[in-house]
Amino acid sequence: MDHPWTVVAAKTEGITPGFTIEDARGDRYIIKFDPGGYPQLATSAEVIGTLFFYALGYHVPENYRVILNPELIRVAPDLRVNGRRITRKDIMRIIRNAGHLRDGSVQVMASKYLPGKPLGPFLYHGTRSDDPNDIFPHEHRRELRALKVFGAWLNHHDMRNINTLDMYVEENGRHFIRHYLIDFGALFGSDVVEPQTGRAGFEYIVEWGPILKSFFSLGLWDRPWRKLGLHYRYRSIGPYEADLFDPLNWRSDYPNAAVLHARADDAFWAVRILMKFTEAMVRVMVKEGHLEEPGAEEYLVQTIMKRRDKIIRAYLPHINPLHQFHVTREAPDNTWSSLCFRNAAEDFGITRGSMYRIQWFDFDNETGQMIPLSEKLDVKTPCVRIPPHQATFLAVTIETWNTGYPAWRAPVTVILDLRRDHPIVGLRRSLFQQPQ
Repeated sequence: MDHPWTVVAAKTEGITPGFTIEDARGDRYIIKFDPGGYPQLATSAEVIGTLFFYALGYHVPENYRVILNPELIRVAPDLRVNGRRITRKDIMRIIRNAGHLRDGSVQVMASKYLPGKPLGPFLYHGTRSDDPNDIFPHEHRRELRALKVFGAWLNHHDMRNINTLDMYVEENGRHFIRHYLIDFGALFGSDVVEPQTGRAGFEYIVEWGPILKSFFSLGLWDRPWRKLGLHYRYRSIGPYEADLFDPLNWRSDYPNAAVLHARADDAFWAVRILMKFTEAMVRVMVKEGHLEEPGAEEYLVQTIMKRRDKIIRAYLPHINPLHQFHVTREAPDNTWSSLCFRNAAEDFGITRGSMYRIQWFDFDNETGQMIPLSEKLDVKTPCVRIPPHQATFLAVTIETWNTGYPAWRAPVTVILDLRRDHPIVGLRRSLFQQPQ
């Protein structure tokens, strides 16, 4: 912070006081603070979390960690809140009550105003009636359903519509609505104004099953997570851990329609993305939080990686884990010759020695009808020859057989148009049906 900041809007009361500033370039930022006694708990969580969700492919604000210089704070002369004029003294009181670093300085999170016209939050169900491009109900959108996995990974427990924002933007002469995820201060073990109690990720804020179980056992049964909120290593992280973490039963604070509709194929899509995050990548993003407690940065990196591994191992058994399909050519005439793929579970080291049951079909692109071109064939290598054919479109079903993984027998269907430079034109994953 090297240039003056002019406070142009302020919230001096409430659980998260802060203000809006305008910098020397005329850009506006929302300034957020840490709670007193817990420096970096919310601000570092938000900076780090924003980077993760950006890397996951979501639209997010530009959020920066800044060391505040009170000497450069100016207050707009006409600034009022609820009719009362806000003075520099009011702003200094906000700064004084915030969490301070060991050297006495104050770390803040500066969130740059988003481009465009704000339209308010979006919902995790239904569509926007004023957006002709918004044609798929949000509870059926994969990128929102996948938040079940991504939220569990980073313990993004406050996934409500109030932490989203739609902006009406113009780009290259086009006008459209862009959907943002915002407010990541309640990630990891942070509850923004204090560390989490330990409940976050384990139960909804109100969940009657555990409440009644504790009641009827006269308190003899206690929630496994209860001591997490009392015993954690770092004030800047809170009770974010990987040992009790249960990926399949993770909860946000409130039921989320998109998360509740998540299926095994949505989770597989998300898991494949998580598999691309290396420790080196995670370390770079965590470093942007500048956590000053000795050991905190390394703890957060290792916990994020442990939760990633638990998520991958928890979800891969529930769906045929084939991916990275591609077609190879054969010399000398350079014709398409084989369909090859990879097994995500074997790539991750969960198992070895899978067998693949293959069957080829003539595929009718108008009706979806599939006429067998071959008998089922069992192979041990993830690469199969394309059979002689006269059809325009081909389809192949691939079942994965491996002891202990019955869900993998639900086939993946790949549709090919070998006239194209990129011949894979369709892919369907069947969901495993548990025998009655």
